[in-house]
Amino acid sequence: MTSACRHLLLALLIALAGCEGEGAAPADEVDEGAAQEVAPEVSDDARGDAAVQETFVLGVNLTGENKPAFFTPLPEGADLTVEYGPQGLWMVVLAFKTRDVFTGRLHLLAEIRADGKQLGLLEMGKQKLVPGGDGWDYYYNLFLVVEGADLDGQAAEITLQVEDEAGAKVALAHPVVLRGGP
Repeated sequence: MTSACRHLLLALLIALAGCEGEGAAPADEVDEGAAQEVAPEVSDDARGDAAVQETFVLGVNLTGENKPAFFTPLPEGADLTVEYGPQGLWMVVLAFKTRDVFTGRLHLLAEIRADGKQLGLLEMGKQKLVPGGDGWDYYYNLFLVVEGADLDGQAAEITLQVEDEAGAKVALAHPVVLRGGP
């Protein structure tokens, strides 16, 4: 994880914590070895006395496939395909996997921006994770519709916030390069 991305992630976590009076996740909880993994911010109510050791991996999945074999981590700066969706709109298909972070239903907020412009925004509540049978829980097919022309080759940033009913949160900013699209 680049230094700038670490600082952005920590700033985002601190800002979110400041809004609700909760402490941000300590910087030493960020896994330096894998760019796509971040330490979640977990409220005191959600974590109890247990140490926070959870992981969260942003990725993609083959559209419509809801099995761990079709999940691929999305490294920072990687290519992200813009595809024509079944709803007749251009979209990116995101996914994530997590373990021991969330309980109950999730609230998701995803955004994609390029050149200072919002290309897409999606907010959903009452979402469920799918157990993968491999120690991870998955969320597949997060269809984030994108608007704009000449997207191929554009640098963009995905921001994703996931929060459960108990207040456990993960928030990240993730750079990508768009491929395909209108």
